Amino acid sequence: LSPPRTAAAACERYPPVAEEFAAADYVIMAQVTSGQMQRTADDPEGFDGVEYRLQPLKVFKGQPPQDLMVYSENSTGRFPMAVTGWYLVFVGPAYGVGFAEPPRIERAISNCGHSFLLNSVPFALELPPTDLAFDQLMAMAPEINALVERAEGCLHFQGEEPYDEYRRGDIARALMDLRCDTLEEEVASTRVLFEGAPEAQARLDRAMDGDTLPPS
Repeated sequence: LSPPRTAAAACERYPPVAEEFAAADYVIMAQVTSGQMQRTADDPEGFDGVEYRLQPLKVFKGQPPQDLMVYSENSTGRFPMAVTGWYLVFVGPAYGVGFAEPPRIERAISNCGHSFLLNSVPFALELPPTDLAFDQLMAMAPEINALVERAEGCLHFQGEEPYDEYRRGDIARALMDLRCDTLEEEVASTRVLFEGAPEAQARLDRAMDGDTLPPS
């Protein structure tokens, strides 16, 4: 449902879900309706950021306007977005941007948090998943999906029969590629980051127990 998020080179830490939720002014499912580069001659790439307009589709916290502007600076702190895409986003407090007086007031989405893409190019008649609760959406986060897929692969190959030396080598390579030796540690650290999203934690637990099917 969603691709891996852009690497966040500027991140010193990722807050747990509960912490980011508490700090955000708005937590919403939203569609990006437009994106406008802010041109400048001072930046080597010719622009200092992108202003995105978001239309809230479902609100989990706050009272956002129906036309919400967020700013993604042209730096390692950027949170690039696809126009028409659906996102689950944690929108932080307003802050001043630029060197003009008075500064331009914008809001931003941290790429060091848990905001993520739900669908980059919805079909014309496709409806957003507004029937899902916040906790259900967090269980679909990219890092949760990736760990569940790895757990499924590790359990599969750990149960394979090494009937000859070639098959034994294939299994060993698959387990190495899936990094099965570090999976348990990574799941434990991700569970901590997803404090405040119990369904995401439960999905990880089910995957480690061999149950990768969604709950009924």
